[in-house]
Amino acid sequence: MRVRALLVFAAVAAALGVAPTSSAAVAPVRWCGNDVSASDRLRDRLGGPQIHVVYALPADGQDRFAELASPIATDIAAIDAWWRREDPTRAPRFDLFDFPGCDTRMGLLDLTSVRLPRPASAYVDAASRFEAVVDDLAALRLGDFDKKYVVFYDGPVVDDGVCGTGAGRESRGPSYAVVYLRSSCEVTVGEGRGAAWVAAHELVHAFGAVSDFASHACQSGHVCDGGADLMAAFYEGGFLDEARLDLGRDDYYGHGGPLFDVRNSAWLLDPAAQLAVTLRVTGRGLIGSEPDGQGCTAVCLTEWDGGTAVQLAAQAGAGFGFAGWTGPCATERQPSCLLDVTASGEVGAIFRPLRRLTVRVTGRGTVRAEGLRCTRSCARQVVQGLPVALRASAARGWRFTRWTGACRGTRPTCTVRMAAASRVTAVFVRS
Repeated sequence: MRVRALLVFAAVAAALGVAPTSSAAVAPVRWCGNDVSASDRLRDRLGGPQIHVVYALPADGQDRFAELASPIATDIAAIDAWWRREDPTRAPRFDLFDFPGCDTRMGLLDLTSVRLPRPASAYVDAASRFEAVVDDLAALRLGDFDKKYVVFYDGPVVDDGVCGTGAGRESRGPSYAVVYLRSSCEVTVGEGRGAAWVAAHELVHAFGAVSDFASHACQSGHVCDGGADLMAAFYEGGFLDEARLDLGRDDYYGHGGPLFDVRNSAWLLDPAAQLAVTLRVTGRGLIGSEPDGQGCTAVCLTEWDGGTAVQLAAQAGAGFGFAGWTGPCATERQPSCLLDVTASGEVGAIFRPLRRLTVRVTGRGTVRAEGLRCTRSCARQVVQGLPVALRASAARGWRFTRWTGACRGTRPTCTVRMAAASRVTAVFVRS
């Protein structure tokens, strides 16, 4: 994993013979977060490997999260829109969370605010800054192997012209793209300019590009076939909208050659192939999933790549038990279901209160049920409404005569439906 930095260059874009295009206005995005979280929120909106966005500051830094959260969401929205313009069949899979009352997609950004454990002096030096930031983030549990991280670092740095640093692997991470908000570069946040350009550039590094064997490779992981290419070594100012994603498509994106192609990254989604699956929880519990971090406790809208196989797991809350699935998983009796996402739809998990079933044996014999073997007095918790099949077996020299309590009759089998706490007695007499 090679660390690569984007440098600032004061010349105009035309200096390399590439005329910038006109830039589109960036619509401000209101970040819809209703809390400040120092961790990755459980219950991802999207399924699949994701890109998590972090605002980080040193231990002694001034916290500007409240001021910068919406501008950061605005720049992420600019990256998303720009990428879709460059390739309508791909977009970065940014980590989203279903905040209530949100009117934009990137307003749902799962944005983490974290104060790093060391003072600003630990992150100033150019030679060790990137490693110090990412090591401390990983120690703070922001180092998931299935996520890549775009980090807006809000601390002082030396005036070395480095706008950001990125490093990563083609496959599983963790990988990081760091933007230095207080560098000498023009990295104003929220305008779709420097911060957005640098974040997109370093994100491509976090994806594992550019190969040193690319057609126009130069400057250690960059390309030199035009200043308007996103992966040029120098940021020359301007809006991200003026950038191009691999000029000529012959170096790192959509090139069709043997080298790694960012277009095939698992951290990009195909907007047209996304399917919506609503997770619905009835009662007290949650629906989790693998891969990813679903943790739905009510009604959650999730999005998955078509054809994904998702392992859903129903986890009951305190005092409740799993009672069954609805939707495509309805035939499953266990609290797990392998869901093949082939169409949009809804999957539900039902949880009901636990009720106490008490079994007593009079005489000598055994009462058996799933999870129970009783020869004297036993009790177990049963999900309300579920049937419990009991079978009485007499010991040698004894015979079963009748049930009392919630079971009646003289047959050795009985089914109790647990509408409430119940008591059953099996009576055996000498034969």
